[in-house]
Amino acid sequence: MEGGPETDAIAELRRAEHELANAVRLRDLQLAETLDADGFLLTSALGTGLRIAREEWLDGLDEIETERLEFRDLQARVIGETGVVVWLMDWIARLGDDDLSGPYVVTDVWSRTVGGWRLTWRSWARLNADFLG
Repeated sequence: MEGGPETDAIAELRRAEHELANAVRLRDLQLAETLDADGFLLTSALGTGLRIAREEWLDGLDEIETERLEFRDLQARVIGETGVVVWLMDWIARLGDDDLSGPYVVTDVWSRTVGGWRLTWRSWARLNADFLG
């Protein structure tokens, strides 16, 4: 199907993902706050126990030094008022002494609001984590 509401919504989700990636790259808290829903949660899909709420994520955003953040294989689907985006992220970044660099698989769940798409949940897994080997 060419065009239409679902195609438009997927294009909007792609733009929102890129805007959020730019917010991370640039440590832009104002932009991150506009995309981030009040109930936002970041979790790790590999059982590391990572559960970071919105305020903690925003507080830590300024401390992450991102050299590169690139998208690969972004797929999006809209189901009613929910958008699901799965993508591969190549990230070169540090948080203090911790090297966060590597490939990740990221799943984002977005909610459509009057003001546009708002990220409600991000779950990610670092694909080269030591405990995978």
